Amino acid sequence: PHHVWQAVGLNTFGVVPDLNALNRKLFSSNGGKRLQAPKPPALASPSKTLISAHHPLSIIGDSYRTIRTALLFSQAEKPPQVVLLTSPSPGEGKTVSTLNLAIALAQEGRRVLVIDADLRKGCCHTRLGMRNHNGLSNVLTGHLPLEQGIQATSIEGLSLISRGVTPPNPSDLLGSNKMREVLRRVRETFDFVLIDSPPAIAVADAAIVSILCDGVILVFHGKKTTTAAARQALERLDAIRAPVIGVILNSINLDDPDYAYYRSYYGSDYGTAAQEMHRAAGKTIDIEPRGKPAAPGVVPSAFFDDLIAKLGEAVGPMAPLIVRDQIAFLGETRETFPREKLSALLDRVCKEILDEKLRRVFERKIQENVQSL
Repeated sequence: PHHVWQAVGLNTFGVVPDLNALNRKLFSSNGGKRLQAPKPPALASPSKTLISAHHPLSIIGDSYRTIRTALLFSQAEKPPQVVLLTSPSPGEGKTVSTLNLAIALAQEGRRVLVIDADLRKGCCHTRLGMRNHNGLSNVLTGHLPLEQGIQATSIEGLSLISRGVTPPNPSDLLGSNKMREVLRRVRETFDFVLIDSPPAIAVADAAIVSILCDGVILVFHGKKTTTAAARQALERLDAIRAPVIGVILNSINLDDPDYAYYRSYYGSDYGTAAQEMHRAAGKTIDIEPRGKPAAPGVVPSAFFDDLIAKLGEAVGPMAPLIVRDQIAFLGETRETFPREKLSALLDRVCKEILDEKLRRVFERKIQENVQSL
């Protein structure tokens, strides 16, 4: 982030670790022993590159929740409603960042729309496991009503307008009055609209759409983006006074000394997740007495062990962190969690399961535990 500030004078909303590097192994804090990360459940959609839908390490979800928080507090009166994400060059992770941020916002109960404005090579529909028969280009040329171009995804609260048929004049369509009308109408329906655009240096599309937005986020790749490319992208946007609000620093390597802070920050979570997951699976000795009864009106500790184990079947080793974070969000602790808040907790936990089929299975299993309390 300090290199980003020195290069372009922009704040970094969040740092996203390299997926491939994280997928190799998971370390516990118990004597440095190596633990093999269990395979995540097989999902038909969305793509494995998207937040907690497939990736087994909660650090990815935490990264995008941090970016979500930065976005929500990026402006004084209210957060930007229509946000464009772009990068200097192809292959820097802007599409994955757009969709992951959209999912993180939807998980908070927001109504979110992703618009694939890369009319040449957009792949949002592919990442979400959807089709691209009718999309933005069809709407902008008047061949499709806007309502029919908006597709519901398998993720609750998230909708998509795919790129549609590739037109001969993408820039003209994106700069048309019809595009302005589309954005005006979707503002009335959705809490947030995230626009995935082509790279800022390659074509003018990103600059054209940016002036219609409340904010622009630049996505920089930790291993690919050069200072010259970052500055050139920002200069193109500054030339038209686009509202650039920050940067997502993508695909950084936590083994790099420059990111020692992030490695140490997330390192404790590695150990916590591993220990709690294995304890829930009965692979380590639980030093807390199981037979100790819970206080009246308090959820027993054994219930949370079962909750983490069942949630782990749907989301992998990030289950302990999800439960921990949602308990904290409700202002409680596991040891004194009141029964009257259990319904609210389970509602929030269920929203973290992106696959509908797995969510239904989890709800059925955990309801049996609730009834036995």
